[in-house]
Amino acid sequence: MCTKFDCVGISSGFSRLVIDYNRHPNSIASIPSINDGIEIPGNKILRKDDIEQRYQECFLPYHNAVEEEIQKALHEGIIPAVISIHSYTDFFECIKRPWHVGILWGHDPRVAIPLLENLYAIPDLCVGDNQPYSGREAYGYSIETHAVEKGIPHALIEVRQDLIQTKKTANEWGDLLYDCLKGILNDESLYRVEHYS
Repeated sequence: MCTKFDCVGISSGFSRLVIDYNRHPNSIASIPSINDGIEIPGNKILRKDDIEQRYQECFLPYHNAVEEEIQKALHEGIIPAVISIHSYTDFFECIKRPWHVGILWGHDPRVAIPLLENLYAIPDLCVGDNQPYSGREAYGYSIETHAVEKGIPHALIEVRQDLIQTKKTANEWGDLLYDCLKGILNDESLYRVEHYS
């Protein structure tokens, strides 16, 4: 998808069970010892040094890279858009999550609302508006830190994991999201600083 948009893509490279890139590092959810009732042995007894190492070697380089690209664009007089893409489990607490894809957003509707409309138009696609999490709660550290505070356009996309387990299905979802985003991101009027509350 990044190739099609000719944009910068930054991926974490580690499981969120090592450290969750989309949670505040001081949050209990940052390095969970239990995930949906399943114990994570490698996270059970961590020394302060172990946590700091994960922060320094995983979390910080990722967020520094995101911020560097945003600052580079702003320095060049370009207002970027930030699209944060994540996946979530199809079951949580033994309950099947019905949504194929969810759009998380807080108060800035510029990307989220037209993206939701485009996704709603696809037959048989179950779309979550602030589902399975809410963008109005502390679920989107990346977006909150790198986009909301700066007033730059953004959206957080969640795709259900069982739908992207193979390279083929992941590419298909990449194509679908590209088709839904391209008209939105090609609109030059999108690229301005605006703060919403």
